[in-house]
Amino acid sequence: MSEVEDKFVFQSPTEDAIARLEDGDCKNTSEVICRIRNFKHVAKLGEELKKQIEKGDSRIVFSSVGYQDSQKKAVFAIGCYLADVMSEKKVLIITSGKSGDAFKFFKASEQSQAIENCSVYRFGKNISIIDLEDFVGFGEEREKTLNYLIGAVEAHDIVLWNSPDVQVMRQYLQTYHRILQVFQILTLIVGSSDLTTKNVEEIKDFFESHGISLRGAIFSPMTK
Repeated sequence: MSEVEDKFVFQSPTEDAIARLEDGDCKNTSEVICRIRNFKHVAKLGEELKKQIEKGDSRIVFSSVGYQDSQKKAVFAIGCYLADVMSEKKVLIITSGKSGDAFKFFKASEQSQAIENCSVYRFGKNISIIDLEDFVGFGEEREKTLNYLIGAVEAHDIVLWNSPDVQVMRQYLQTYHRILQVFQILTLIVGSSDLTTKNVEEIKDFFESHGISLRGAIFSPMTK
C-alpha cells in the first residue's frame, strides 16, 4: 500500500516537450504531463504495480470512495510513470470524461477514429487513451462497441481503468459485466476515515464478485 498525496496538477505540455517525446529522448513523461510536488509517491506505487504486471496482472482497475477527481489524476500519473519505466510496453488508459485538468491531457494528444463516432487518443510513443463516455451510448451497437473495447484491452500490454462509480456499474451491469471480466486486480483510492466503512467493503465485494482482487490502496488526504 502507498500513501499518495493529492498533488497531481495537470498542465498542457509545451511543443518542445511533445517533440522530445515523439523523438523518443524524453525519459520523464510523467513530469512533462504533471506538476507533481511529491513524485516519489507516484514512483513508489508505480513500482509496486510494475511488480504485479511482471507477474502477469497487467489489467488494473482503479476505484474510490468519493474521490473521483483524485482517482482520475492518479491513473494518468501512474500510467505515465509505467510508460516511462516500461517503455517497450503499450499502455492503455481507460477513463470517463474530459472535464477539468484531464482535458489538457486530451488536448495534447493525437486523436484518431476507432469506430464510428468514437476516438482513441495517443500521447508520446506508447500511451493510448479511451474515454468511456464516448462509448456508453451503446444502444443497438452494444456488441460491436463492447467487442472493440475488449479487443483494445487485449491488444495492449498494460491497461489502467479509471472506473465509474460502483453504483453506476451496477445500474448498467449488462454493459459493464463483459468489460469487468477482462480485468485482474483493483487499486483503491481512499481517505483514512474511509478504511473501515461499509462503502469500502461494498466496492471490494463488487469487484471480487467479478474475479478482480484488491491488491493495493492510495491514501488521499483530500476531503470530499
